[in-house]
Amino acid sequence: FSEFGTYSPKKQAHKLEESYELIEKGEMPLSSYTLIHKDAVLTEAEQATLIAYFKEIQNTIRTQ
Repeated sequence: FSEFGTYSPKKQAHKLEESYELIEKGEMPLSSYTLIHKDAVLTEAEQATLIAYFKEIQNTIRTQ
């Protein structure tokens, strides 16, 4: 996300879609990371919040 602002709106929307899809599939955060950092495991509520947030931003980008 450090370079997110430099992307075109189309690429930003795509990156957001990839982000929430990885969360929906249970692929993020990485299991190799959460093995060491137990506090990084997302609850269902946290997952839902992130997914909704990414989708909201994506919709905002697409309507600009």
